[in-house]
Amino acid sequence: MSHPYKNLPPQNFWRKAVAGVPRQDLMLPVASSFQVEPGDKVATAGSCFAQHLANGLQKSGFDYFVPEAGEDLDPATRKQRNYGVYSARYGNIYTTLQLLQLLQEAYGLRTPQDRVWQDEKGRFYDPYRPAIEPDGFDSAEAMLASREVMCAAVRRIVEESDIFVFTMGLTETWRNRADGSIYPVVPGAVTGEHDPDQHEFLNMSASQVRDSLEEALDP
Repeated sequence: MSHPYKNLPPQNFWRKAVAGVPRQDLMLPVASSFQVEPGDKVATAGSCFAQHLANGLQKSGFDYFVPEAGEDLDPATRKQRNYGVYSARYGNIYTTLQLLQLLQEAYGLRTPQDRVWQDEKGRFYDPYRPAIEPDGFDSAEAMLASREVMCAAVRRIVEESDIFVFTMGLTETWRNRADGSIYPVVPGAVTGEHDPDQHEFLNMSASQVRDSLEEALDP
């Protein structure tokens, strides 16, 4: 009996290539349009899956490019303040539209209207990185200065990295009704307040995902 899958090689089948073999014998396709060499500067951004990629790259001896690493801080403080989770301290970037807006801001092409949040304790937070400083910033000026440092690191990633890995996490997101700025999580979930008159839910279509990514990658 013949069928279209009968003569395909083992690596085309999940059981033969992945599920039914030891980890060291995985039979994954090896053809690729490019290869990552140990000396390549590799930067990461995106969903939480990018964190695992970053850890794997470092453990495997690759050059993980982190232009915003908090070198002046001790290791415990760097970890607590989210340095090194990604190549810059931009936090989780779940959608291609959020990535596009970050790149536009880094190069001075857009400035979001909703710039600073303050909680009931008088601490200040970044609406687009609400968990980046666990205890918030001392002032709005300190928060905005931190964002400028992050944007400078983003420019270095664009201009100096050899390979940029972006993991797309979601199509669902929340945005500001006034200017379309994309939040990583719904306002109010981490900090800030949810205002239905100001914040709206968006489930991006396939074309919106594609168009935002293509524009983000457009040199």
